[in-house]
Amino acid sequence: MKKLFLIITVSILSASLMAQPVMKLSKTEHDFGSFKEEAGRQTYEFEVTNTGDSPLVIQNIVASCGCTTPEWTKQPIPPGGKGKITAIYDPQNRPGAFNKTLSVYSNAKTQVAVLSIKGEDIPLSTQLFAVVDVYDALTTDRPYRKAWSKEQALTYIHEQSGKHFSPVAVEAFFDMMRD
Repeated sequence: MKKLFLIITVSILSASLMAQPVMKLSKTEHDFGSFKEEAGRQTYEFEVTNTGDSPLVIQNIVASCGCTTPEWTKQPIPPGGKGKITAIYDPQNRPGAFNKTLSVYSNAKTQVAVLSIKGEDIPLSTQLFAVVDVYDALTTDRPYRKAWSKEQALTYIHEQSGKHFSPVAVEAFFDMMRD
């Protein structure tokens, strides 16, 4: 009787130890590409699937810096179920290229997974410089053409707002021209 009880107990413990959640991510890296700072926060959702045979619990996510905020499914994800991890990047006053990581801690077989986001924040000053540079090129004589009038150049820049130039940069340029 003791042997039967021992065999059943060991079998149950072995089965419960073998049952583990497995975290499968839709991808581990996202590239936002180049975007303008005034576009604001950039977000991306990573999809999480539990391919294991017990509930998956995302316990914590640690971002590599304060400019990146993680959000995630807090409830246990059942076997075969799906959850999400959202990476939110705030570009305010952080011009240039970035590469940030999120360390995901869970009860899965692989306890820590690392996600990364990257991109390039184009600051308003750079966008404004492009408008000023074109204005200067249009209103200056060149060996191959005569300079445009101030009115022609301003009309062209206004027409290109939202196409070739950022509307925010064009507005800032026109504000400078009024002063």
